[in-house]
Amino acid sequence: MFDSDFLSRLASKALDCYQSDKDDLPGFIRELALYIMQNSVIDVGEHRYQIVETEMYYWSDCHQDIYTHRTTEQGNFCTWYFNGFGLDLTVGNSQYGVEAGLLIRGVKNIAKNEYFSGPTIVLKELFRAIGNAYAPSNSIALKAFASAEKTEIISSVRIGLPQKDIDFRGRPYRYISDLNVAHKFADKYSVIKACLTEEMDIRIDIQALGYYIRKT
Repeated sequence: MFDSDFLSRLASKALDCYQSDKDDLPGFIRELALYIMQNSVIDVGEHRYQIVETEMYYWSDCHQDIYTHRTTEQGNFCTWYFNGFGLDLTVGNSQYGVEAGLLIRGVKNIAKNEYFSGPTIVLKELFRAIGNAYAPSNSIALKAFASAEKTEIISSVRIGLPQKDIDFRGRPYRYISDLNVAHKFADKYSVIKACLTEEMDIRIDIQALGYYIRKT
């Protein structure tokens, strides 16, 4: 049975996005993505995965992100959507004219402390974990999970996008948690370097990431 309190809070944060103007919307988008990452896990059979990297794609009248696929499925709320190479959690609402999806770019098998990075690799791992095709309980399910300790989440630009729209291509709609040596997410060095250069209000243990600052 799904946690009704989690779903209610998730729907409330999505509604903040739907009803927001273009100036406040980026902040609400970040809050929505972070709420999902910090308060839910993906259960597949006997395996449980923490969501450690995502990218948001969100289209509305006041936020015309051309990198959003804008499919019928993305007009739904809280469903799985195969985008052609990976898995989205849809967070759209057709009544508000919103098509949106949170791309799952990275997960961690909690029991094994093992990371899987990249949309295709994540999808492959989740389907591997399903196991028996005939077991009725084997499915990919989003479950509420409140960790006692909230991990730091940084924002960065999405990767691999063509240069069709300089504005949206440069927006920090990629979200990454579990900043450590074992988590080998794509373009890691550039992400950390940009965070330090921009003096973002985050706490990063550089040595824990395997990097060292050289004094000049």
